Amino acid sequence: MLVAVFALSDRAVTAADVAGRGCLLLQDSPSAAQVTRAEQRFKLALTKRDSAYAGLLEEYLACQNWLEPENEVLAPPHPLERYLRESAVSENEWQTTRTRLLANISFAEFWNNSLYKLSRKATAFAVASEKLERSFHAREKLRHPARYQRGADEVPPGMVMIPGGKYLFPASQGYLVGHHDFQEQRSVKLRSYYLDKREVSNADYARFLLAQPPALREEHLPANWTWGDGGAPLIPDGEAGFPVAEITWTSAASYAEWSGKRLPTENEWQAAAAGFSNRRYPMGNRFDASKTNTQSLGAGTPRQVGGFPEDSTPHGVMCLTGNLREWTADIYQEPAFGKVKAVKSADSTALAVVKGGSFRDRPDKCQSKFRWLFPATGVRLNFIGFRCALDVK
Repeated sequence: MLVAVFALSDRAVTAADVAGRGCLLLQDSPSAAQVTRAEQRFKLALTKRDSAYAGLLEEYLACQNWLEPENEVLAPPHPLERYLRESAVSENEWQTTRTRLLANISFAEFWNNSLYKLSRKATAFAVASEKLERSFHAREKLRHPARYQRGADEVPPGMVMIPGGKYLFPASQGYLVGHHDFQEQRSVKLRSYYLDKREVSNADYARFLLAQPPALREEHLPANWTWGDGGAPLIPDGEAGFPVAEITWTSAASYAEWSGKRLPTENEWQAAAAGFSNRRYPMGNRFDASKTNTQSLGAGTPRQVGGFPEDSTPHGVMCLTGNLREWTADIYQEPAFGKVKAVKSADSTALAVVKGGSFRDRPDKCQSKFRWLFPATGVRLNFIGFRCALDVK
C-alpha cells in the first residue's frame, strides 16, 4: 500500500489524496480474474521493457567504446555504421573519423542528437515503453473505472466550457515548415469542449506520480524534481502550487489520460485563446506586460498557477498569454520534404505542437496564432507545461 511518498512544501500527498479524486469503483466492478490478468500483462510488459533497456544500454556503451581512439575496435556498432554511411564517409576513413566526431560535442549529445534516431535498439525500447504505459493504463482502468470515464454532462470543477462552432483562424506564425495548411487563413469547425482554467500544477502532477509503479515513476519525473528518502520524488521547495514543467509530451499525455481527460488539440487551444473574434493575444487585442508573465515582466521563471488573473480569456482560461508554453495533442513526423504527416503515437522523430507564451518570450511570440514544435520524447524544458481538455457528452 502506498503511503506518504511526496514531501511537498505545502503538505504531504498521500494515497488518500489519490482516492479522494473520484477514484471510487463503480457498482459494475471488474472481476478479480480480470484484475489478475491485467497485473500479469503489466508484469510481462515490464520485463520486456527492462530487457529492451538492457539491450539499448549495451549498444550505447558499444558506440561510446568504439569512439575512444585508444580502442582498436574495427567494425562500428549498427547506429554508428548507419551514421557514417549516411554521412558519405568511406569505410577506409572510419577509423580516422572517430576523433573528429566528438571534437565539438560530448558523446551523450552525439547519441541524443544523431545515433538514437538510427538505433534499432532505441526503437525497440520505445515500443516496449509504450506497451508498458498502455498496460499500466489498462490496469488502472480496471481499478478505477470512474476516473477513466471520458466526457462529462456538466462542467467539471476547475474547467470551463469552450463553445463549439466555426472558427476562422488567420495564418499562423512560428514553425510552419511542412505545415502548408497553417500558412494561410483556415476555417475550423469544433464541437464544444471543456478546458482547464489553469495549468496543471506540481501538486496535481504529484498525485499522478504517486499512482505510478516505480518502473514508470522515474520515467515521468520532471527534470527539476529530486529523489528523497526511500526513492520518494520531491517537488522543489515552495513550488507545489507552481505549474509543472520539465516533462515530456508523452508524460503530459499520460497524465491527461490518467486523470480521465486529454490534451487539447492545437485548434482547441487556439479557439480558447482567440475566440470567435480572433483576439491577438488570449488576454485581449492589446498586450499589457504588467498583467502576464512574459519576458517583458522580467521574472525569469514561472509563477504560481493562477497568479496572473488578468491574463485571462473572456471564458476565464488563465495564463495562455504567458507563464508557460503548453503541449497540445497534435504530433507529426519530423518533416524532411513536402507536407508533414500527423501521427497518433510518439517516437524519437515525432514533433509535438506547443502553443502559448512563457516567461521567456517576447510579445510577438505570445500571440494566439503563434505555434512551436518540439520533440515529443526526450525533451524536458523549464518553459513548457500543459493543461487538459475533456469532451462534452
